[in-house]
Amino acid sequence: MEVEKISLLLRSAANSVWACREPGESVAASYTLLAVEDRETAKTVIALFEEAFAEKHRSPFLNSFVEDGKMCYLFPYRTERKLSEFMKGQVRAPAMREEICVGLVLACLDSPFPAPLLYLQLKQGQIGLSQDNGVYLTPAIDLAELDPRITEEDCVRLCAQILIGILRTNARKELKSFELIRRKTDHLAYQQFSEVYHDIRMTMTQKKKRLGIEAVKRFFAQYRDVLFRILLVFCIVTAAIAAIMLISYLAVGDFAFFRLFTHNLNTIGTERLNV
Repeated sequence: MEVEKISLLLRSAANSVWACREPGESVAASYTLLAVEDRETAKTVIALFEEAFAEKHRSPFLNSFVEDGKMCYLFPYRTERKLSEFMKGQVRAPAMREEICVGLVLACLDSPFPAPLLYLQLKQGQIGLSQDNGVYLTPAIDLAELDPRITEEDCVRLCAQILIGILRTNARKELKSFELIRRKTDHLAYQQFSEVYHDIRMTMTQKKKRLGIEAVKRFFAQYRDVLFRILLVFCIVTAAIAAIMLISYLAVGDFAFFRLFTHNLNTIGTERLNV
């Protein structure tokens, strides 16, 4: 497949990564090209992708081809918006931190990459943050650090360490999610991403509160017209009662409506209270 290289994203002893587009296109970038130059590394990557495809029945790349003796893999291009850059000062709210953690775990769960490559994405900080706080992983990795012995459990534990860094607020009282994940990470308790996901969701107190507020807002937005009609009827009935009471007072000099209650209390059984 012929692509036009726009800019070099990474170069190492084992591979290079380029931002590319199709020839004649005017867009900034359409694809990310991972070109594996080292032959032994290329063999390892091919075997890893084949094994992952047999297990997950999904391919992480759009196309693969050989160009100038290099094994090339083409991926969809994602804008360079690294999470590490935004964590320095723009991500402060606890609820947002927890949302990002959930997004990262889900991105790992949904990743079609084999575990050794996913591990490199996490280790080398190839974690992107979209404008709506969605989390994605990019393939701009240095394959010189590739270790084919890495397992999913290794990825899970590395991901948990990253979550601890995201959730740490350095406040006097840390988040419950931070405390739980740190405690279980210290004891090497995590083996699957689903376990980490469960713990975050279980301790997202800020998220639950906000979801409750959002639910109330949605309820009022959905039934606004009905609630308005009920309020209008209530106001009309209240105004009618007030008008009747005013007319009664002007006519007899008293509120006849209240005498229905006060006069009934003057007699209890056979005794009169005002005697």
